[in-house]
Amino acid sequence: MEDWKGYIERVRRLSREDLKAKELDYKIETAQGLKKVRAAVLAENSGWVELLRENPLHGQLNKLCDRRRSGLLLSWTGENRTVARDALRRLWADDSGTATTNASTEETFEQIRDFVDELPPGIGHPGGNMTVTSVLLMARGAERHPPFGKTVFEDTYEKIGYPSPDKVDEADLYKHALGFLDRLIEETGLDLPTNRLEAQSVVWALERWGRV
Repeated sequence: MEDWKGYIERVRRLSREDLKAKELDYKIETAQGLKKVRAAVLAENSGWVELLRENPLHGQLNKLCDRRRSGLLLSWTGENRTVARDALRRLWADDSGTATTNASTEETFEQIRDFVDELPPGIGHPGGNMTVTSVLLMARGAERHPPFGKTVFEDTYEKIGYPSPDKVDEADLYKHALGFLDRLIEETGLDLPTNRLEAQSVVWALERWGRV
């Protein structure tokens, strides 16, 4: 088992250029596409579903959510436009907390709980629901709300002896993961990572690049 100190040392050996090319650029582009969808939803523009289906955003959703969950999300939004629009409007409403780069409020986690209650059951367990929800939350700022993947985080926790969350609902999984990312930012003491999206990309790099 690798300890926290060893994990930080591996973080320090990562190249920002590699991280940008392999992990950051497409996530930033995804967030920009989702911001356009969010603006359309909040402005009550009926074309928001079509914006969600446009390339390259469609392909990026497949990559971040996986093709099956992305397909279920797009089918749900297309077949239940009013329900989906209202659910997204609540999820994408600004919370009343500070909008600093690395900050979340309990209001955000309650918005997550409300939103996943509206998702179609086929998306799956809390981890799958939170994956989809976290990707959509990137529309409110990916540096503050990065994408989530239950398996990657759980494997990382296990390898370095970091505690797993006691609770298993979607918001608690995400809150625990954000706490891990915030600690990673604080303890590396470097110019990488400087925000939650970079920290999430670091976790993905250390967990997945070696397997690819």
